[in-house]
Amino acid sequence: MSRTMVIFVVLTLLALPVLGVSTAAADSLDITPYEIESPERVQQEPFRPRAWYAERGGVEVQEPSLICLIVDLDTQDSVYLDTVPRWRVEPYDTIKATFDETDPAPNIYEITFWAENNWPTNISYPPLVDTFYYKVGITETPVPGEFNLDAVSLDPTTASVIIAFSLGRSTEITLSVYDLTGKIVATLASGTWNQGRHSVRWYTAGAAPGVYFVRLSAPGLSRSSKVVLLN
Repeated sequence: MSRTMVIFVVLTLLALPVLGVSTAAADSLDITPYEIESPERVQQEPFRPRAWYAERGGVEVQEPSLICLIVDLDTQDSVYLDTVPRWRVEPYDTIKATFDETDPAPNIYEITFWAENNWPTNISYPPLVDTFYYKVGITETPVPGEFNLDAVSLDPTTASVIIAFSLGRSTEITLSVYDLTGKIVATLASGTWNQGRHSVRWYTAGAAPGVYFVRLSAPGLSRSSKVVLLN
């Protein structure tokens, strides 16, 4: 390499911060939501979605966007989408994002929080997903207390995940496992199940390590739980 080329390379590297070019790898960017402040599990009035995010990659993130999506679980239609832009987020900083107010129709919804960089690409590992019931006033039908999906438990001796759930009445259900892209990787139960407590196993020998979501759905109802598979 000639002396002129060496000088050019050194000057180019020195200029990177001035030009705003990051030397951090794209996959090191990590702004992940970890706590939902609003809505409540049973929400009774118009609300502004709020969630806490944390920078976990140890690098400054330029111009990220914090995003909130609400989906009607009956129709799978998006009913709300809002973005909170940030100029930058410092390494290991925590941020409370407050989104615009929403007043959806009474129903069961799934709410998802995540962050994107300015390309835009998801940089939340994983997005934060939960369900809530929205009602107005005291005349609406409450969420049945016996429709529950327990926290999942890993059984390493059989390479499986035990999933327990309760039904307050006999009803049509679907119990499925989704990956982070929303693709169904396994359907564990479907059809009419009787009232009471039940458990099924998801045998994970063919599943890649990573984050998955288990969703129990019935007419007008849904519950979700996160599963982390390690190597």
